[in-house]
Amino acid sequence: MGAEHLVQCGFKHFAFVGTLSRPDESASWSEVREESFVRRICESGFETHTHHISSASGRNWARERSELVTWLKSLPKPIGLMACNDD
Repeated sequence: MGAEHLVQCGFKHFAFVGTLSRPDESASWSEVREESFVRRICESGFETHTHHISSASGRNWARERSELVTWLKSLPKPIGLMACNDD
């Protein structure tokens, strides 16, 4: 639904930020959302830029914030962005 909404809004550039599963897990809910988002954007003829943050355990927010800001600044604008959660 998020991808569909952003496509209908007329965006030509898209991004997704989410988390990756730990090595001892199967695909996380974030990865499932990312796969669906990327597939829908691709069906519309566009690419998706992705960024992954660390899982909750051992997270260094200062470093994560810095990397996220750098990534966001590098993206083409305007961009339709979907985040996997509120973090």
